[in-house]
Amino acid sequence: MENKNTLSNRPSLGIVSMLTVGIGAIILAIILFNTTSSIPEISGIINDYAQVSRVNQDTVVLVDPSAFSVGDGILLIQMQGAQISTANDSTYGDVTNWQDAGVAEFGEIQSISGNTLVLEEFTCNTYDLAQAVQVVRIPEYDSVSVIGTLTAQPWNGQTGGVVALAAKHRIRLFNGIDVSGAGFRGGSFNGSSSGRNMNYTCALNSGAGGNKGEGISAIGLTGCIGKLANGGGGGNDHNGGGGGGSNYGKGGRGGHGWLSNSPPNLSDMNKGGRGGASLANVYGDPVIRMFMGGGGGGGHQNNGASFPGGNGGGVVFIQAPELRIEAPVVVDASGKDAMDIFINDGASGGGAGGSVFLNVDDVMNASSLTIDVSGGDGADVNTLNQHGPGGGGGGGAIVLKQALPVGLTYSLAEGRPGLFRTNDSSNVHRNTPHGARPGEVGGIVSNSSFTNCTIDPSFPVEWLYFKAVPQQENIKLEWGTATETNSHHFEIERSLDNSSFLPIGSINAAGNSTRQKNYIFIDGDVMKEGQEKAVYRLKQVDMDGQFNYSSLVSINLEEIKSDQPQITFLTPSIGGMLQIKVVNPDERGGSMILRDIRGKQLLEKGVSEGQLKEVSLDVSQFPSGIYVLTYRSSSFKVSKKIRIENN
Repeated sequence: MENKNTLSNRPSLGIVSMLTVGIGAIILAIILFNTTSSIPEISGIINDYAQVSRVNQDTVVLVDPSAFSVGDGILLIQMQGAQISTANDSTYGDVTNWQDAGVAEFGEIQSISGNTLVLEEFTCNTYDLAQAVQVVRIPEYDSVSVIGTLTAQPWNGQTGGVVALAAKHRIRLFNGIDVSGAGFRGGSFNGSSSGRNMNYTCALNSGAGGNKGEGISAIGLTGCIGKLANGGGGGNDHNGGGGGGSNYGKGGRGGHGWLSNSPPNLSDMNKGGRGGASLANVYGDPVIRMFMGGGGGGGHQNNGASFPGGNGGGVVFIQAPELRIEAPVVVDASGKDAMDIFINDGASGGGAGGSVFLNVDDVMNASSLTIDVSGGDGADVNTLNQHGPGGGGGGGAIVLKQALPVGLTYSLAEGRPGLFRTNDSSNVHRNTPHGARPGEVGGIVSNSSFTNCTIDPSFPVEWLYFKAVPQQENIKLEWGTATETNSHHFEIERSLDNSSFLPIGSINAAGNSTRQKNYIFIDGDVMKEGQEKAVYRLKQVDMDGQFNYSSLVSINLEEIKSDQPQITFLTPSIGGMLQIKVVNPDERGGSMILRDIRGKQLLEKGVSEGQLKEVSLDVSQFPSGIYVLTYRSSSFKVSKKIRIENN
């Protein structure tokens, strides 16, 4: 059931946005910059990893920032956090809510203060810091040659599993990349027996079942046959085999327990751990997600075997205008096989295959490149009487910016189930899987969009402020934006009769940004017009020519004073009620609006008349993250970006 092919006109299996990845240790090859003329030659582990203790808008606090420097590129990623069913039945381990599991984004370090990284842009995802959030340092290259095998620090439960290679122009592979088995870890053996059962979940090392493999749910490792999202379930007492981990392809079920086909042990039928759930449907998610490959479940082992399930495979992400293959090389993100056993115990399941991402415009000499995202094999059982073999791991995913390169060789193969092997030629179950099943094959996703954080295009600019300030004989216009999407330029318009507006200048916009941008324009002619009042507005023009207007701002030219609405927070935005003071110079009522970072309106509350207003907003029902708070009246609109933290 090896699924290895040389690519010709094979159709792609789907389209995915950016890094909707599933699985394994993560190799990330991203293009950044290096101004030197020499081409670096690299091998081994080129990245650094740090656990994250806090994320707040454009700052990330690390447990240990010693390996990071100003100008470094980073990958910010949450490794776990999916919610699962915890019912003690066949639904155990089904994903009920992805939450922030796997969300990821890229950034660049602007400055470092103590343990705090200040980024060039605002972060645009929310992160649950209890779910293994890490930052990976991305080295910067103009062009680079890989002369020795690249690999990653194996996943240790908090950090690792990521290789990030960046080149502005060209990546040359003289050697391969190997992250096989560097992802989620396989479930361990349990070492005892506690009586036969059909529980889907049980305490670790209770003897009731082997331990589950790691997956994207951090509900806590437990034992028994239920899967743990993409982690394989453990074999139940007595001597059931462990299930295979999953990625794009589902993991295979572990084999039946001891003598389960013969009286008096019929109760040990179906004691094999359930295979991890397929993550294929996540590949269409527009949110950037990276998931490591699920670990295989541990077999129920009470007689001295001590072989855990296989680890999940890695994820390879390569980004460059050109990827040149200089010699026959393998990018290996396969899941690990579980180890065969020769003791009267249940065997363990194989790890899931990983994922490989090619965000490149051109692959040169593709026929010399092999990509392996195959699942690991379940373990064999070599005993006199039948015990449970391990289930096979699911195949991984290959995700490409372009169509699949002609000539590229790949393997999406499912891991095979283990076999019951015995010297007793009369045993009818000899050399059979004895209930163990293979994993499912992986998938290919082509023509993918590898973009970083996105904001709803219907909300192209979120205004932070717009004000007019007297400056000697001039009027200085100042405005700021919290986010911009496909924003081309701003046209400044002025009215002296509060009716007709005429353009007086323009300023280029940021284009795409999730960080606050500030702008200034000097109107040097308005004081010469002899008018009592001037009114200004901004025409924000998109890349495609569509436009939106800002709120109006006016200034009394006789009194030369600024009219500017303001928002002041009287209490921190940490759960419960948020107290806000609004100063509105037009003294009319308005409304307070809360939106998420993509522009979706979450609530609106009216504000009564009066120049000084205090407003209470109940934000306790919203998850922690970044939001945009806007005060809007008939004449003004002012916004501020806030972070709500709810425990």
